Amino acid sequence: MKRFIMQKFILLSMLLILSGCASDPLTQTLKKYGYAPIMPPVATMNIGDIYDTKGLRDPYVLMKDKLSDYIQQIMETLKDDASIPDTSSEQLFNIIAEADIIGQAKPELSVYKIAKFKVHFGGVVQYIISKAKFEDEIYPKILETYPNRNFDKKYVIVALLKVSSLEYEFYDSDGNKVTISQGSEIEKVLKAKLGSEWSASQNNTLSVSSPRYIGYRMAQLNEISYETVKGIQTPKVEMIDIPVEESKKVLK
Repeated sequence: MKRFIMQKFILLSMLLILSGCASDPLTQTLKKYGYAPIMPPVATMNIGDIYDTKGLRDPYVLMKDKLSDYIQQIMETLKDDASIPDTSSEQLFNIIAEADIIGQAKPELSVYKIAKFKVHFGGVVQYIISKAKFEDEIYPKILETYPNRNFDKKYVIVALLKVSSLEYEFYDSDGNKVTISQGSEIEKVLKAKLGSEWSASQNNTLSVSSPRYIGYRMAQLNEISYETVKGIQTPKVEMIDIPVEESKKVLK
């Protein structure tokens, strides 16, 4: 009997450990659909934005600057709001550095004895451009608009993930809820760390109240040949996908 009780205790302990280490739903969603997290989440970003390096630190050409109306029409045709359901977790997850988005604030949260969280997000939309559409349609438009720029070996946004709502509930190590009130010191600390768009809600949680892009995929541009169009040499390009883990390394 004692042996049976001990085995049950060990099994329960293992389940608790595994559940605490499991990825939260937001991290799982980003991983499942192949997105690197955007930190901090942003209100504006477009398919076709081009960067000097992997990650989002060195913008080279942003579509909103000269091609805003054009890319908005393209984005509308790429919009997919049906494939990822709204998610509301009732399970508590440990705040670890590997937790996408909220993991960035682990040191700050630990100061306030916050060790666990729940996450809720909804209104998920994906925007994904095919290689053929970018190479044959969007890239020539970019070249026409920026004739003196060199895009070879630059990095381009080829997919985006947006949410309409994102909310975190916080708990201490014993599972007691920690309230985040408006104007509190912890709210100010988290806004400074995660971005000014975050704020305490009426439910004493941390949330963003307007749509934000939270995930992206990149590809590298590789100019492979030239074709003559009306007597003008025009470079052709192919996109080489960048593994998500390479993009995530830039965040560290």
